[in-house]
Amino acid sequence: MADRWPSTIKDYLTQMVEFTTACHIANKIQGKFKYCSIEDFILANGRAYRNQPLPKDIKLRKLGECFKNAYYLAMMRPELTYVEGIVWNIIPMLHAWCVDKDGNVFDNTWGRNHKRENSKHKDFDPNREYFGVPFQMQYIDRTLYSKRTYGIIDNWKDGFPLLSGKDDISTGKIVVNDSLQVASA
Repeated sequence: MADRWPSTIKDYLTQMVEFTTACHIANKIQGKFKYCSIEDFILANGRAYRNQPLPKDIKLRKLGECFKNAYYLAMMRPELTYVEGIVWNIIPMLHAWCVDKDGNVFDNTWGRNHKRENSKHKDFDPNREYFGVPFQMQYIDRTLYSKRTYGIIDNWKDGFPLLSGKDDISTGKIVVNDSLQVASA
């Protein structure tokens, strides 16, 4: 594993996969899942997206509820696709947002260039990096119905079906196809 702090979101994901793989080997649990971690799944199946301020016609939603916020935005705007992945801001964080067909981010949790009430910080940071996996709405609906909470990748209630390989993304029924444009990373 590298002995430096990662400089990009892909560096972070790569280092986390190397670290988790080493832990799995040391603890003799390697190979039990198709992916060794959430970061491994995201790195293998995700892509970078273009950060942009949230358009004024989309309401900024409650902090701490990104999975719910992005889900409802995707429901209300069928031209947008729900994405889960890692956002690199001050620290890397599991997050959800939506994208359009050109790969532009619509983040209705952090995405507006203004200060919230009672906050010292602006929500929009032009240097924030987004790297994630776009999901089909039918898969999201089925998963949410089963687990009864928001969020798709970190689905411990159902035994991590994406990480284990139980839910096979190669079927084309889970992850959105490559019609979305990939941002340059």
